[in-house]
Amino acid sequence: FETTAQYEARTAQEKAAFDASASERRAEAEAALTQQVRDWIYSLTGGLKLASLGYNADTQVFELTTETKNGLTAMSGRVSVPLADAPQTKALLAAAELFAGFEISDNALTLTRLALVSKDDKNPANSIFYPVQFGPAKFELDAHEAAAWKTAFYQNRQLAAAAEEARQIAERERIAQVYPYEAQFSCNLGAVYICLGREGSIRVRSGDEAETYTAHDLSGRSDLVISLMADFDIAAQIGSASGRALTLTISDYVTGKTLYTEEVATPGATLKVSD
Repeated sequence: FETTAQYEARTAQEKAAFDASASERRAEAEAALTQQVRDWIYSLTGGLKLASLGYNADTQVFELTTETKNGLTAMSGRVSVPLADAPQTKALLAAAELFAGFEISDNALTLTRLALVSKDDKNPANSIFYPVQFGPAKFELDAHEAAAWKTAFYQNRQLAAAAEEARQIAERERIAQVYPYEAQFSCNLGAVYICLGREGSIRVRSGDEAETYTAHDLSGRSDLVISLMADFDIAAQIGSASGRALTLTISDYVTGKTLYTEEVATPGATLKVSD
């Protein structure tokens, strides 16, 4: 129950909001992935922390010890830093975040990577990565501990995957308020521009937006995927050469369910569809 003018104003506003939030969505996805990795490590070790830090001027290395927050045996490590840089580096290392990578077997947890990272949140490019050299770091577990930790690891991974899937569905539902459909063009010869040739083209109108694609525009692309508003028109003409088949598939953006499909294979023929 809205006029054409009201509909156009609403969709234009929603599209502008969608475009403006693109970078924000990317940042949220990256933050979610980082948190997921941290959760996995914490499920195995309770998290790691820096226990002590000191500088050996003779060897020009920072000597440190680490320990897990759930009481596993501490390990030692070294960060090489020239004597001239040591005073200012110590403060950075003391405040740095500890990042670790592990492998788990049936009866042991083995540390494979360790680093201290001095993060600059305002300008991430200025963050400093300090790799830590360390000796063997293998935590022996009894069968019950190993099984429990492995179970926790996979449970956390499944929970994180389910949460990410729910987030993606919610995001797709939000986008679908403006773009409920998705059109995909494909060619039997492997690339859409081959099916178009010199004479062919694809014209798509979605709401007030219209775009025409030629073989030149699609060079190097295997397919063409376009988000569609509820009001759209599509007209595609295949090239004049024989042996080519251009296929259009329209699907529901949220569920991915195919709603419409059509193929044109006669040289110079056109397919048209609208909603």
